[in-house]
Amino acid sequence: MTHDDTGSAEANPFSEAPVSRRQFVRLSAATAGAIGLPGGAVAQVDSPRSTDRHRFVVEHTGDDYAVPTLVRAEPGAFDALEGIDGVDRTTTDPEAAAYGRLTTEAVEAVDAVDGVDRLEYSPGANPWWRLGAYPEGVFPEPAASVDYIGFEEHARGMAHLANEHADRLRLRSIGESPGHTNEFTEEDESQPVRVAELTNDVGDEAAFREKETVTFVASIHGDERAGAEASSRLIERTLSGEEPELEALLDDVVLAFVYANPDGWVANEPIYGGGRPGFQRTTATGVDPNRQYPTAGWIDPSHHPAEPDGANLADDQPGEVDDDVPDRIAETVPDSLSIVEHLRTYENANYLVDLHGMQWADEFVLGLVPNAQYDHEELHDVDAMNEAIGASIEGELGSLQEHAETLSRAAERYEAARDGSGAETPDAEEMLPGRWYGHGTIHDAIDYTTTGGLHGWAAHPEEFGGLGARSITLEMAFANTGPSIEAEYLSELVALQVRAYTASIRAVADHASSGTEAWIETGGRSTAVVQAGGRTRSSADLEFVETTDEETCRSVDVDAGGFAEEIEVGEGTWELSITANPRDDVALGARLVDPDGEIVHTSEPDDGSGGPDWTIGRPGPGTWRLVLEDFGPNADAGGGRVELCIDTLVTETDDGVPNPRDVLGYGQRDYEATPFEYFEAYAEHARHEGEEGTPAFDALSIEEVREGALLDDGAPAYENAVVIHDAGDDAYVEELSAFAEGGGSLLLTDGGVSLLESLDDGLAGNVGTERRTFATLDETRDHPLLEDVRPIQRELWTLAPMGYATDGEAPLTLVEEEAFDEAGGTVGASVQSGEGEDGDDDDGSSSVAVGSLEHGDGEIHVVGSLLPSANQSHLHPFGVLDHSTTLLGHTLVTNALGHRRRSSVGD
Repeated sequence: MTHDDTGSAEANPFSEAPVSRRQFVRLSAATAGAIGLPGGAVAQVDSPRSTDRHRFVVEHTGDDYAVPTLVRAEPGAFDALEGIDGVDRTTTDPEAAAYGRLTTEAVEAVDAVDGVDRLEYSPGANPWWRLGAYPEGVFPEPAASVDYIGFEEHARGMAHLANEHADRLRLRSIGESPGHTNEFTEEDESQPVRVAELTNDVGDEAAFREKETVTFVASIHGDERAGAEASSRLIERTLSGEEPELEALLDDVVLAFVYANPDGWVANEPIYGGGRPGFQRTTATGVDPNRQYPTAGWIDPSHHPAEPDGANLADDQPGEVDDDVPDRIAETVPDSLSIVEHLRTYENANYLVDLHGMQWADEFVLGLVPNAQYDHEELHDVDAMNEAIGASIEGELGSLQEHAETLSRAAERYEAARDGSGAETPDAEEMLPGRWYGHGTIHDAIDYTTTGGLHGWAAHPEEFGGLGARSITLEMAFANTGPSIEAEYLSELVALQVRAYTASIRAVADHASSGTEAWIETGGRSTAVVQAGGRTRSSADLEFVETTDEETCRSVDVDAGGFAEEIEVGEGTWELSITANPRDDVALGARLVDPDGEIVHTSEPDDGSGGPDWTIGRPGPGTWRLVLEDFGPNADAGGGRVELCIDTLVTETDDGVPNPRDVLGYGQRDYEATPFEYFEAYAEHARHEGEEGTPAFDALSIEEVREGALLDDGAPAYENAVVIHDAGDDAYVEELSAFAEGGGSLLLTDGGVSLLESLDDGLAGNVGTERRTFATLDETRDHPLLEDVRPIQRELWTLAPMGYATDGEAPLTLVEEEAFDEAGGTVGASVQSGEGEDGDDDDGSSSVAVGSLEHGDGEIHVVGSLLPSANQSHLHPFGVLDHSTTLLGHTLVTNALGHRRRSSVGD
């Protein structure tokens, strides 16, 4: 629901509305020297020419708050107006008006000028949007803009563009946000979730369905504005003929732009949000919208997975959100539900890019590959898309040195965080990026991971409710307008960000229209994969037990003095989940202490995660302690709100797993998952020119290996053999040994690594399985197995799609490095054994995670973890995937097998 702010009763729905001056409930403490909070008036303004809405904003913010104001006036008043602080421009087209950002004193001065007709609240980038005037474009270039694009301004501007270009731009309102309270009208006010579709002949439905749809999600976190700023301007530039290369693709491609978080957008206006004005990461319900999607694998019980097919996971009402969506979900994430439902309507939604903003990094833009099950072609397509984005950004922006001044100014905005908060914020020089672009998995790039992310859901197979899309998230440096920085609009920085994301969108659109072909050259090397029972996980094996979900969600005030919460955990607690989403200007730090006084989790204010999102499986009974601290610039002056949710799952017995219907309201999707599916998909992309009758891949049972299937007259019958499990007896292991001794190449991964103790006497007692927070490598070295691996790549497989939580559950089977060296092995990558919580090293000893060992005339390759069986102990109502091997993990396999990865982009 969006309102105009004009003077006439006919156009202004507020002109006749009663405006209460009562004290609204304040959820944040007032801050000395800061702007006031919506609620009780902090000033009485004598401005009879102000509209009711403008007056409300002026009176409910502090005297020094500069209110964006459109002044309708006669031209003769311009000289007097231009002498008032804050008034900085005038126009006579289509009518006479002035614009300025006015303090209370300036408002009263303007009101006293003869010839002034009306003062209107006018937030946004284009100072004249309320006049319907676009002298410098609907969405002016950042240098000509006065602020970030406003929500209502955006609605009017996009409608104007759609009217002018009805054959190429279509706007859809696909659903509604939860909605903040409008403090002016005292009503809860949902906002429309909008999608803009850009293509030639947009109304030709048959042609539309046939085209490649490339989806861009703009600013799903409301305080990360670069996505919305760039997308909106790019649409206008394309329609205006300023993007000829992109325009040339519109016969074959649909560009769909989803403006995903209107609540976080409008929170920048004082009449919304119930706190200090400022763009917000969260929606009005306080949840992080990028954690609420129905991803396969582990689901955090404190999240609200937005599955529009409802409790039975069946689409009973095609084209709309089903009536049996659990109430808890429908009330909290109506926006996410509508986005999932809408994106599923696209016939060829094969590419999706989620445009975000971050604080700072070594790269100006980071590409994040989703937690997904991608095959060889999909991995290479996503990698090629990332490479194209990087090249496009570099071509657009030139050298970093050219933009050194702008980047330095961006880094200087963190002075408040450095000077008074106590947070560990680096110096400005340390914040400056060293390159334009880099890409890797989420954990590779930003050192944490998620479940319920939009781009992860989009990447998941359609049979698991996803889109089957090749998706990435882009993170833009200095594009998070959150609490760590001065809330200042730097036009030159926004211009740089817009150019970088414009270049990214061009690259993705071109890539999607070109296509990628990827294959594997085996070089005639055949491979036997030794299969074994016990690795398949099925929904039919689940035994659900009655589960009680004890959830407490509330707003808490956090300041520099901190906030502490004691959490009593009883016997029978299956899982403890904690999420804390900061609002207002809180730069949130957190730590969780167990009943023994050990710190088990920490979160830093600027780590990019937004706040704690922790899951602890089988927490020990007793009193746990959660400590939250505000490190933001207003911490000493009252701090602000944090939306805190603490969720405990309690089961009646330990003889089963929690029931998703009891906790989330959804049934369980049927599935059968096996890591051996990885090799079937691998084989589909193999170009094999081996001996006649010899397949690229052959599945052998343990019994077949025991009976000599790996050998032919004493010589290897295959060039490679792969073992991913520890099953089998001595006779079986002897056959594996004979295969390698005879010149074969044996790849051991996951549980298969434990067979080294039997294959090499020197390694007996030096192999063990550790459970780690992430399946990552700590240190990589120059080694044949790591050929074509980039330094950023460390993650072997991703947790959530396989049912693993971020709770130290990832299994890695490792070899003690000293023993491996003594056995003649060469180390490709190591990890620090005895890993502490959050990846901290306890004892400093090093273990081999990737390496090679000669064995007779052949060799044994070791990779500590690649293809674990799925974990079924956590909630996973939407199923689990067969595997989630990353490009790094896949590269290790191809290198170990002596294969070569090949790809071709374009025709």
